[in-house]
Amino acid sequence: MSRTSEKNWPRVTISAAITIDGFLDSVDQERLIISSDEDMEEVHRLRAESDAILVGAETIRRDDCSLTARGDFVADDQPLRVTVTKSGNLDPGRKFFSAEGGASLVFCPTAVEGELRERLGPDTEVLVLDSSSADAMKHAPSPQAVFL
Repeated sequence: MSRTSEKNWPRVTISAAITIDGFLDSVDQERLIISSDEDMEEVHRLRAESDAILVGAETIRRDDCSLTARGDFVADDQPLRVTVTKSGNLDPGRKFFSAEGGASLVFCPTAVEGELRERLGPDTEVLVLDSSSADAMKHAPSPQAVFL
């Protein structure tokens, strides 16, 4: 399967487990397991085919996810792990930053960039994403999206 569209735009796959009543998670601190074993097998297949995986910073804080392809779908090159944070409240000890293979990329506002770079260390790339970079993105081509 091609990772780009006919127009050479990135292929974007959105994957989410949703409860029958429409929720992605619970308000409790404990992780809510929604996916079946078959769902997780598909998730690992998709990860093995992906260049990058984007999750919110709260997912890193709550789920301690490694975002690697595992099982029958172990990839030679693990996907780039990407997150976006406003607060910069990220623990460098989370699996997101220490999982085998693949690199980690964090987008944050200018206000937390320096402290975040220092805390996360040289193995994590930290890039500023603020209103000026968001304005520049308005002129970028739209990616092809695939909803599962």
